[in-house]
Amino acid sequence: MSANAPAPRRPLPEDVADRIVAWLRQEGLGTDAVLPSERTLAERLGVGRSTVREALQRLRRMGMVDVRQGGRGRVARPTASALVEQIAAPARLILHSEPGSLADLKEARLLLEVAVVRLACERATTEDLLRLRACQDELIACAAAAGGDFDAFLAADMTFHQALGQATGNAVLAGVSLAATNFLMEFHTGLVRLSGAEEITIAEHAAILEAVEMREAGEAERRMRAHLLRASDLYRALERGG
Repeated sequence: MSANAPAPRRPLPEDVADRIVAWLRQEGLGTDAVLPSERTLAERLGVGRSTVREALQRLRRMGMVDVRQGGRGRVARPTASALVEQIAAPARLILHSEPGSLADLKEARLLLEVAVVRLACERATTEDLLRLRACQDELIACAAAAGGDFDAFLAADMTFHQALGQATGNAVLAGVSLAATNFLMEFHTGLVRLSGAEEITIAEHAAILEAVEMREAGEAERRMRAHLLRASDLYRALERGG
């Protein structure tokens, strides 16, 4: 494509989806606000109802609207999982195609998780701490189970980090941190299975949890950084060894 070539036209439903979002912002419509009917939106935007329907389905997949069968659409409540879903496809494309992107992901995750654990120390409620303790107990149970169910152990490991994100009370930070963890686990699962480092992970999580329970933010940051850097060093060692 030449430098002067026109940019390809966006699909109409994508453009209409953006226009609906702009209208929601302009009208100040927040969570659970009822959307106009498809017919009303089509007339307002000057497009067909089928285009509006496709645009709403796009927004539904992005976690921005809740479209129910036979009923009016509503503005969706933002969640961490919806945020993860929005960035999943482009993030995977970058990780598969861009040299050095995996190292960038590790660096980003380190920064995010350190910020998460500091806020968790400051904001965690009693309920948050109980949830974290339950995650740690599950991690220990998975390691002790006969046969060593690694999938269950990995899920419990991720749930612990997700619970830390929830304890910040910041849905955006929790969602982005969870996405980084998900992608790293996705690209490194084969390596982690070889590590045999379950007991180390349990001990490191216990140390992080202790610092959070004691509200010692500096110590929690230090322990989280050591935990993630140790894992990153292990990944590199295993990659070099094939």
